[in-house]
Amino acid sequence: MNFFTVSAIALVAIIGSIQAEHSPLPHYFVRKSFPEAQAECAVYLQCFFFAYVTRFGAWSKDAPLLHNLYTQSQEDAFKKDNAETNVCLTNLNKLACHKTRCEHATDVFSQCFGNTDLYKHFLAVFKDAAMTYTRQ
Repeated sequence: MNFFTVSAIALVAIIGSIQAEHSPLPHYFVRKSFPEAQAECAVYLQCFFFAYVTRFGAWSKDAPLLHNLYTQSQEDAFKKDNAETNVCLTNLNKLACHKTRCEHATDVFSQCFGNTDLYKHFLAVFKDAAMTYTRQ
């Protein structure tokens, strides 16, 4: 036999042995209950929100940047000496040790700043992004 034939047979044997050793790639279709799918989606949204507020300059490490938020919005909720905000942040920081950064940032903004115009703006940005994404 010539070199080409031997090489071709060896190549087929090697590929066949590799395929035999490995199971086929798993399919990414997974049946989930609605609550499971909703919970997974919430995690993605929370991390997207965390990334957005970090890039926006509203969050650093494990706390909101109140000075930046106040400078950008002029809303009283973001003043450093706002008693209601400080109580809310203190309470949520106590619970933060059992949460991810994404969950904590989402909780802080939704619970401490949920009534602000800036938070409403964030929600509008997310809604617009979701609408744009689903149209594609």
